[in-house]
Amino acid sequence: MTAAGQKQLCPNPKCGVENDLRANVCPKCGTPQRQLLARGTVLRGRYRIEAVRGCGGFGAVYRATDLQTGQIVAIKENQRHQTFQRFEREGKLLMQLSHPNLPKVHEVFFDQTMGRAFLVMDFIDGETFEEMLQRLQRPLTWREAEPIFAQVVNALGYLHSNKIIHRDIKPSNIIITKRYETVYDEVDDWEEIVVPPPSLTETQIVAETDDKRFEQGRRLCEQGHLTNLQRDGWELSGICWSEQAKVIVDCPYGCGRKLRFPNRKLEVTCPICQRSFVWTPGAQREGVSFDGKSYQVVWEIFGEIAPLIWLSKERNCTCSDFRGRRLCKHLVALLLAWVHEPQRFKVVSEKKERRPVKRRVPRQVERQHVFLVDFGVAKVMEEVDPNRPRSSSIVAWTDGYSPPEQYASGVQVDARADQYALAATMVFALTGKTPDDAFTRMEKFRKGEQTLPAKPESVPESVWKAIEVAMKFEPSQRFGSVTDFWKEVQGHRKPPAEPTIFWKEMQGHHELSAEPAIANLRTMGLTLIWQAVLGAVTGAIFGAIGSAIVVSILIATVGAILSAIGLKPKGTISDAFVGITFLAIWGAIVGAIAGAIEAIEGVEKRKR
Repeated sequence: MTAAGQKQLCPNPKCGVENDLRANVCPKCGTPQRQLLARGTVLRGRYRIEAVRGCGGFGAVYRATDLQTGQIVAIKENQRHQTFQRFEREGKLLMQLSHPNLPKVHEVFFDQTMGRAFLVMDFIDGETFEEMLQRLQRPLTWREAEPIFAQVVNALGYLHSNKIIHRDIKPSNIIITKRYETVYDEVDDWEEIVVPPPSLTETQIVAETDDKRFEQGRRLCEQGHLTNLQRDGWELSGICWSEQAKVIVDCPYGCGRKLRFPNRKLEVTCPICQRSFVWTPGAQREGVSFDGKSYQVVWEIFGEIAPLIWLSKERNCTCSDFRGRRLCKHLVALLLAWVHEPQRFKVVSEKKERRPVKRRVPRQVERQHVFLVDFGVAKVMEEVDPNRPRSSSIVAWTDGYSPPEQYASGVQVDARADQYALAATMVFALTGKTPDDAFTRMEKFRKGEQTLPAKPESVPESVWKAIEVAMKFEPSQRFGSVTDFWKEVQGHRKPPAEPTIFWKEMQGHHELSAEPAIANLRTMGLTLIWQAVLGAVTGAIFGAIGSAIVVSILIATVGAILSAIGLKPKGTISDAFVGITFLAIWGAIVGAIAGAIEAIEGVEKRKR
């Protein structure tokens, strides 16, 4: 270490002044001094201290410059000797982690001269969640907060998968930076493409002519009677010389004499060189001309279904044999040359077509990139506000964000502690209010008061219900993981069953018991089943009695009518009418009394 004079930096990041090493209080801001490093101090011969980023019970977090690379880094200081071994062990574990939402840890070392341990990591330049709300002077909407917390959940899930618990999630440990990403938009556009000519075969040519003309055309093609061959798009053109035309070529021996080959004679003797020369059409193409009759031939290839189609010109061949119904020998020669020697055709232009396409147009978009900082080991713990309840000078928790189990000495917390703190941070972001500390919330719960701020109208119901479950006092009542919690936030899974909670206080600890709730649910279920069965039986009795009354009234009415017209029924029938009526009335009375008694008993049970 290289010391920078007898100075120390003020622990207040907003102050930033250097004070005398013997000073106890900063004369500028009044902050108690903590024997921090001075500006310009070089650690390990590489890291130069520039400023204080944050300060707490275990030491400070400095902004420093890596003298080897010129990059800005963050250095976490640990002044607690009893934690050095654990600090180094877990620091090496953090060096193996790599996640886009976590700062990369580069090095952990111990300075024997100073008696302090240091952890070197990426410096994240941005504003904390807490600073963002102070700047906006309002809470966030769920639409604004969701993409931020989605990245925090990704980072937490990665930490938990590596058996690391953050233990100090809060707004000041979430840093939001800006990054520019290239995104691509699809736009409708047109493009011109070159359409190559379709394929052509001898079979297709034969189908358009007869055998005689096909053989004549083949001979003209093989003997090289085609000149000025061109292709303009899919249109083929050239000059076909008659079979009687004489071939004129330059003397191959360099005398400059032009040799004329008589019809069908391919060997001549140069009168100057006195040397014989055999002309082979396939071997010599350059410097060849003809003397005789020639024909202009033009044809267009058109697709695979109708591969040959003549153009809308007066004639496709100037010979008298072409009638537009079949190919003449000159056109056959032209097409055979295209089939076997397409390279002989000089390309004038290509056929092009316009077609609609989707083009990807790049643009730069500003994105919020979130970092979860101060994670893992021997954290730089902040002093608790003395105005907050249950404060102490140095604590291993943060009031409002730490769950109840984190306050207990010697209690091993698990990943569900991070879930509680994450949900509490979401409450702060969505309401602008810091939740009450865990013990204050427990007291309010026992009094039947609300333990969380009221849900803002813009927050979906599923989000708030998930937050309430994640902030249960008993860890077993929370979600199994932060991933499950986030799925519930997004409405992708059902929350865990929530039995009736009964609190009891034993030896200063608050515990949960679900057994009375389960027994109560069993009793309530049996009662509901019994009332349902009894109600069904009573309904059946009432239905039967009602039917009997209606039937008896009808029978009595019929009997009265018969008596009125002089057809009085026999005595036994009349007595039966009276008996049935009496039984129906008596059954109705008994059923009504039984139903009333059962209803009264049901009301009393519900009250109890």
